[in-house]
This record gives sequence, structure tokens and C-alpha cells, in this order.
Amino acid sequence: MEQFCSNTASGHRAPGTRAQPCIRDQKSSKRIQAKGTAIPKVKDIDIHAWAKQFRSALPKGELVSIYIGDAIAAHIHKPLLKVTSTKFDNLYQNGAFKLPAGTDERVLDRLIGYLGYVCGTSKKPQPMSTNMLMFDVLSISTAGSLLGMDKYTSHVYKKSEAIPRIDPPLYEHINAIISVHEEHARLHRIVVQNLAFRVRGATTPDPEDFQKYLLDHSELAVAIDATNDPMRNIVVRKEICQRNIALWADKNAKLQALAQSCAGKSCGPVEKRKNFSADERAHWISVHRKQPPQGC
Repeated sequence: MEQFCSNTASGHRAPGTRAQPCIRDQKSSKRIQAKGTAIPKVKDIDIHAWAKQFRSALPKGELVSIYIGDAIAAHIHKPLLKVTSTKFDNLYQNGAFKLPAGTDERVLDRLIGYLGYVCGTSKKPQPMSTNMLMFDVLSISTAGSLLGMDKYTSHVYKKSEAIPRIDPPLYEHINAIISVHEEHARLHRIVVQNLAFRVRGATTPDPEDFQKYLLDHSELAVAIDATNDPMRNIVVRKEICQRNIALWADKNAKLQALAQSCAGKSCGPVEKRKNFSADERAHWISVHRKQPPQGC
């Protein structure tokens, strides 16, 4: 077979022309380049950035059953799951993807529905809406984490962290966070620290009502007390330190006054010196290690 394409019918190159690569060589070159291209990892893939033609090809082919415990809760197309889940290789077995019992099936459907929207829209896909109840925010964040789809739910979780940092959280928000404190330990800690700070400074919007709330939620009350106990010790130590500073400042001022008084009474000729008071005498002996001068 020819190794280059001829420029003439006879197969000989015309003077002053170059040999052109054959189609076979062009295909071989493309194969070599393709082998050298690294396949991106799922964690580096974001289907939001894909063109419509590629996104629309994902919800096709084999369906994967998603189990919650031992029951089928939802289905998702395998190609879509493979490019959106960082846990696909670990959790996918025999056409099934298993999640722990207790996972919220309702928000699981919502997350899969959102991915369907991303694949189907002809416009640039928008991030998942954060306009939802706090419990749903936390549940969908948990579902995203379990599925390995944090990339598509992380902005939703950030909203849940921002609420208790900025404003006193509503009881609805506190209840939601308490209910999932094991899955969202960091968020629970933020809320406890925020509430502990407000209790410590007596800045809760309605202290009496909040105390009633804590009576019905003893675990939260214990967590707040555990946070405030070390702070109370710090406050006590600071108060003691401030008192000691004041005492030493007063003592130093008195010693300085005694030193000046002793210096004034002990200077000059003996006949002009004045007698020391008991405090001045004690100060002189303490400092000079000897009896006061003659005449004092």
C-alpha cells in the first residue's frame, strides 16, 4: 500500500511539491493522540458545562435501581450515574446502587429529578434551587453525599451553614439540625456554639421562651452547657486576673508614695529630719534591710 498520496496520476510527485500523508497515516496519528489523552475522573466532571447534545445522551440505556435499605426507592440511567457519582465504582453492584436505611426517598427523587432537568434543558443548566425548608436542605445534602454527588448539592449545604452564622436560627431550623446531628455534626456544632454565645451574653431574642424550648430539648441544653462551662471558667479566670492587676497597681502606688515620703523625711541634717510613721519605718527596713537613719 502507498505510504503517501501521489500528486499525479502516475504516482510520481511533480517537481517542487511535497508528499501528502495517506489517510491511513492520518488515522494512525489520531489514534496515537487519543491514547495520550487522559480520561477525566468523575470528581473533575461537571455536566452543567456539557453541550446539550452530550447531556441529552446521558438519560438513556440501562436503568440502575437505587435501594434504600432493602427496598427499591428510585431508578437512574447508568450513563448518567457514572458521570455524576464519585462512588459509582464502590457502590454499584449487579445493576443496583444501595443507600443506608433511613435515607429520605422524597429528596432522593428530587435530586434525580434535578439531574433530569440538567440533561433535558436546552439552555445552560442552573444550580439546584436553595429555596426549600431547612430539613429538605439537610436531607438533600445527605443524599448527595451518599450518592457521591456533592458537586451538585454543596451550594445547598452552604446555605444551611450561613443561616445560623448570620441570624439567630428559627426553632424550625434548630429542630431540623438536631434531627440530623449525626450526619451533619459540623453544622450541629456551629448552631450549638452560636446559641451558647447568645445564652452566655443574654442576647437570645426571647430568653424566657428559649429556656422553655431547652426544657423540651434536653440534649441541646446539655450541649450548650458543655460549650459554656469552659467559657465560664475563662471568664472567672479573667475576672481574677483583672482584680489581681488592680490590687498590684494599688500596692505599687502605696509603695511608691512611702518611698517618696521616706526620702523626704530622711534627707538633710539630723536636726531637720522627721520621724517615720509605722508604715514608713516598715517600708524602710523592708527595702534597706536596716534601721531608719538617725532622727527618723
